[in-house]
Amino acid sequence: MDSNDRVNRLQFDNDLHTTGTGFSFQLGAIAKVTNEIRLGLAYESPTWYRLTDDLSQKLVVVSGNLSGELPQDVVDPQFINYYEPYKLRTPSKITGSFAYVFGKSGLISIDYAIKDYANTTFLPKNDSYFRDQNNIINSALKNTGELRIGGEYKIEKWSLRGGYRFEKSPYKNSNTIGDLTGYSGGVGYNFGSTKVDLAYSNAQRKTQQGFFNQGFTDGANINTKNNTVSITLLFEL
Repeated sequence: MDSNDRVNRLQFDNDLHTTGTGFSFQLGAIAKVTNEIRLGLAYESPTWYRLTDDLSQKLVVVSGNLSGELPQDVVDPQFINYYEPYKLRTPSKITGSFAYVFGKSGLISIDYAIKDYANTTFLPKNDSYFRDQNNIINSALKNTGELRIGGEYKIEKWSLRGGYRFEKSPYKNSNTIGDLTGYSGGVGYNFGSTKVDLAYSNAQRKTQQGFFNQGFTDGANINTKNNTVSITLLFEL
């Protein structure tokens, strides 16, 4: 490359792939206290993952001069780094529920779930790198709760549904990821052997995405709003 050449484009590929398997289980029970009242309790175990990472890298440089672009230079060692397998355990979750049934006309249900995100753990714990990561997780995350309220009311062949959801931020610094608030509504019609449902849901959460760990640490304030519309058609045989 002479003094008139310049770099037009630079591309660095850093591909990290994670593969693995996981195991978990769920237990639950519902008690019929009266004809109208139902109480429930559910337990969702941690998920035990066994994971493996591999890393590959490639550099592509496209240079040029006054006469146009030159052929690109590619540095691709076609070498894959494989790392030792490791384990990850996610936190468990406990959910309590209450429901009131209005005969055949409808119901109101309330669910409250507790999940301690600080219990997320890399294994083995005696590994120096994983020990540092677990300390970071423990200092950044916390126990959180999630509330769900929903109801359904039937008018002949019509069904009207509505719901509310509130989930506390899993971060001790709620500016990182804020609380989540959501609403939903829907309508359904029963044709007999065929049912059709139209549903709408909205969820909002504020987050702060940092660009760098040092120096320019200020990040972007993001207000995320998710709107979902779905139509379901059910055939009963």
